[in-house]
Amino acid sequence: MASPADQALQLVTLRQAKRRSFNERLAAMETAGPDAESTLFRCECGLIACGAAIRLFPGEYEELRAEPRHFAVLRSHAIPEAEHVVATHRGWVTVETLPGPGGDLAMSTHRRPAAKRRARA
Repeated sequence: MASPADQALQLVTLRQAKRRSFNERLAAMETAGPDAESTLFRCECGLIACGAAIRLFPGEYEELRAEPRHFAVLRSHAIPEAEHVVATHRGWVTVETLPGPGGDLAMSTHRRPAAKRRARA
């Protein structure tokens, strides 16, 4: 049986994974090329009631999705008990879920898009 701390970390990662899934669906609807304007994505933090948006360029989003344990969160939304900051951007950070139950969940829920988006003709 998982400890209460491990269960809490898994809930944080589950919320992150759900927000990542939402952003993946949003990205799939985008047809912009890599030099396109930025797009608003949902903050992928593990906070319960977060509805914040983060502006990412297509290349930033593709780089973020390359790592299963990476999530885009507002700077103030990073949770040190569950993740560490691996890169700082303009107003947001890339966090990496710590190894363990949360990291395992992040890995198992990662679905990298099979094909890159195509630019509109």
